[in-house]
Amino acid sequence: MSTTRFTRFSSLTLHTPSTLPTRLVSLRHVALLLVGACALQASAQPVLAERAQAMAQQQVVAGGFRSLVIGLVDGDRSAVFGFSAKGTPVPDGGSVYEIGSVTKTFTGLLLAQQVHAGKLKADDPVSRLLPGQRVPDLDGRSITLLDLVTQTSGLPRLPSNLDLTRLANPYARYDRAALGSFLDGHQLKQRPGERYEYSNLGFGLLGVALSTQAGESYGDLVKARILTPLGMASTSVTVDDAMRTRLVPGHGQNGQPVSGWDFDAMAGAGALKSDADDLLRYLRAAMRGATERDSPMGLAQTPQRDTGIPGTRIGYAWHITDARGRLVVWHNGMTGGYASFIGFTADGQRGVVVLADAMRSVDALAMTALLPELAPPPSRPPAASTPAPAGSASTPAASRP
Repeated sequence: MSTTRFTRFSSLTLHTPSTLPTRLVSLRHVALLLVGACALQASAQPVLAERAQAMAQQQVVAGGFRSLVIGLVDGDRSAVFGFSAKGTPVPDGGSVYEIGSVTKTFTGLLLAQQVHAGKLKADDPVSRLLPGQRVPDLDGRSITLLDLVTQTSGLPRLPSNLDLTRLANPYARYDRAALGSFLDGHQLKQRPGERYEYSNLGFGLLGVALSTQAGESYGDLVKARILTPLGMASTSVTVDDAMRTRLVPGHGQNGQPVSGWDFDAMAGAGALKSDADDLLRYLRAAMRGATERDSPMGLAQTPQRDTGIPGTRIGYAWHITDARGRLVVWHNGMTGGYASFIGFTADGQRGVVVLADAMRSVDALAMTALLPELAPPPSRPPAASTPAPAGSASTPAASRP
């Protein structure tokens, strides 16, 4: 593996918008972008397509973000490209961002490791990992681990006892007692396993179940089984002093600074913070899984169930979309002040990571970097003298906590 190259794009203007968040951007929107995309021929060097550069520059100049970073893998080479607003430090591979629902792929991998090792079965009821805790069922059909990891559990997107008056940090006080109380009283409205319905609650529950089985916190579990083995020292549920010096501030919908998000029982749904260098390590491991099918990472990417999104199935959190005969494996993320995307071609040849400092979708940018034939070239960006007003970013209903 060659040394990662870092390219700076500094004389640009960036402004940021954000909102609140939990489904971390419209999955349906990304899938529809992918359907009809043309495949990219891998090049000898990790080159960021001119279309992607122009799109990133335009978003920075137009006030979409104060900073964003793109990590690109092409064959055995990788590169990081940083974009920043005028007067804002240029981010690099060590700049830390919240990655939101990209965390779900880590939770899915934790389950895949246990299933691959024969320590759990995908069709085990989640209740077996939570002795003494009621888990709702319907018509005799229990919620299984596979139901949770494929977003087909029948659980709602969010628990009804989540305190939505604390939108600045909505998950911080939602602990296991609150989760247990919700499960005790909830009645399912659809049978588990029958229909895809994106649920942050479901992945929070899966994270709790796996950490309960292991006898340690979600943060310690993901560190021991994924982060440390992959050398991801700058990825964590909590931000330590070393990471804090590199943490990029997040911004709200109108460009105002916002606080970060903290997680307790919902950690498995979106708690991780990371940087592009670490996520490129994770991305390369995921891309190896594309060809090493008899492995936990290979299992995590194997399609398990339909989603109802055209051309898209779901594995262990990863979405797999048919883009004119080329499969793309991906997930996106969003929190109150950040957005993220990770994805790769299913042949394991090309991959992308995008991290940004506002709650505004980076999906189109990420897909343009991954498959440059996806979209026409953006128009020439405006002059980069003063950040443009962010305006009001529309928020898909699925993204509101």
